[in-house]
Amino acid sequence: MQTDLNAFTSNACAYIAGWVLFSMSKNPKACSECLLALQSSPEDPLPDNQKHLIDLRNNGGLKTPSASMFKVCSAAEKVVKLNEARYGSKPPTTNIRQRMVIEAKSSLLSDTGNLFPSLNPHLNDLESDTENHYTQLIDQILNKYITLKLHFYTAKITESSIGVPIRSHFTKLILFKHQ
Repeated sequence: MQTDLNAFTSNACAYIAGWVLFSMSKNPKACSECLLALQSSPEDPLPDNQKHLIDLRNNGGLKTPSASMFKVCSAAEKVVKLNEARYGSKPPTTNIRQRMVIEAKSSLLSDTGNLFPSLNPHLNDLESDTENHYTQLIDQILNKYITLKLHFYTAKITESSIGVPIRSHFTKLILFKHQ
């Protein structure tokens, strides 16, 4: 199974990574230095060929993710696509999100030294391994991204098995016939 992302999918992945960044920045407990590492910066810029959708949709409020955050999200996208091809419309019912997070983490193991270069001084400031923001960031990104994709995937499965809901399709007709 080929797991490379085409240009359209990588642009959509970068756009969703921006949403993940936005949703993580709304958390009041989030570390400000870690949030800055998630945004595109001169140290870790998102390549121009992956910003087309963000540039097209941006009216001033979208956030551009860093290249490292895009790598984490694209690893999650590859795992989601692989599992979609593997299971089809019958995914396993237990711990699917945790399984996908573990698969994505294992695919990122070889690239961990290159991720979030602006966090290196911040990680050295932390006193214990229990405060490791690096692994917490990767976990949060993967969980948010995979949860979003699973919601879409299950909605797609539900729509294909049930079909278009009649009540929402014939809204005005149902209202006029008092049903």
